[in-house]
Amino acid sequence: MPLPAAIPPTLEVYYSPACETCRRELAALAILHDHEGGQIRIVILDNDAQARRDVQTRAPSLLPFVEVVDGARVDVLLAAGDKERLLPFARSVTADGQVCARWVGRMTLDKARALLTACKRFGIKNWAAPH
Repeated sequence: MPLPAAIPPTLEVYYSPACETCRRELAALAILHDHEGGQIRIVILDNDAQARRDVQTRAPSLLPFVEVVDGARVDVLLAAGDKERLLPFARSVTADGQVCARWVGRMTLDKARALLTACKRFGIKNWAAPH
């Protein structure tokens, strides 16, 4: 049974400190979270200590949403639906785990909004990108 539509979708961003583009994206993700109410989860693929420092320095409000995953980076990305196994990679998911959309490439604020808005097709109604 699906969860209520009132539970917002989450933007999962897969992160490695070795990915300079990923590091630059943190500011846009902080804006999405801090000013627009977007739910964020940062999945750290490697070098946990450096990744946490990056988030602390560039987007401290996102630090509580950092999660370290076990496993080889390639395997984690493949399991998440990144067939190219490349970074940057992000996906939007509903609260009950349905993947709404995936994105490989540089994340912008508009792209992040579009990924979250894609969850409307699953009946998620409480994420509305600002106009």
